[in-house]
Amino acid sequence: MTIIPTAYGTGNLQCYVAGKNNVKVSNGTLTITARIQAMKGKHFTSGRIRQIGNGTKYGKYLFRARLPNGKHLWPALWLKTKLKTCYNEIDTLEIKGVATDRLILTAWSGRSKKNLVKQSKGIGTGIDLSAAFHVYEVIWNSTRVTWLMDGVTYFTVDLKSPVWTASKKDSCPLGVLNLPQNVILNLAVGGSMFNFTPLTTAEAKDSWKKPVLEVDYVQIYQLQ
Repeated sequence: MTIIPTAYGTGNLQCYVAGKNNVKVSNGTLTITARIQAMKGKHFTSGRIRQIGNGTKYGKYLFRARLPNGKHLWPALWLKTKLKTCYNEIDTLEIKGVATDRLILTAWSGRSKKNLVKQSKGIGTGIDLSAAFHVYEVIWNSTRVTWLMDGVTYFTVDLKSPVWTASKKDSCPLGVLNLPQNVILNLAVGGSMFNFTPLTTAEAKDSWKKPVLEVDYVQIYQLQ
């Protein structure tokens, strides 16, 4: 997989920037770091990278990662379509700030980013996911999406469920989660996950115990 930094982002408290200050690879580990740094009217910077090309459709996606810990930090390991015809997204994982023991797992499909149906689940693991590396996995085929952590299944979504097509306004005319998707890795600060509440630099200094998303590897296995 080839990755490139992307320097944009809206609705969050950070600016996404390219460069080794926020995104780098060292000793085989990719790190994305949120920093207290003023830029373009915001007080924080961070990084977001994506897989280039057309992406892949169906398969097994594994991410070995250690997650950040700190108020309003929002890491995500996810898949998203590049096509504008319909919008598909699978969030392998997200966590919310200091709730480092709770996974948020979601699948989205719809006519556009503004017209979406989702299936989502928040799961308490009882484990501080910022303390050590874990393997986060999605298995995606034409009938279901399954989420696992360290080989244990946490959530499954039925892609044949009528919930996806109940609304003609929101449903994707090309089908449910059957378009190629690209891998995206990012660490946001604030935003919709936190109801757009503010964060001061003093609060960040006090609570950001580990403002770093570490990724050991990303593996993609396509279905035959």
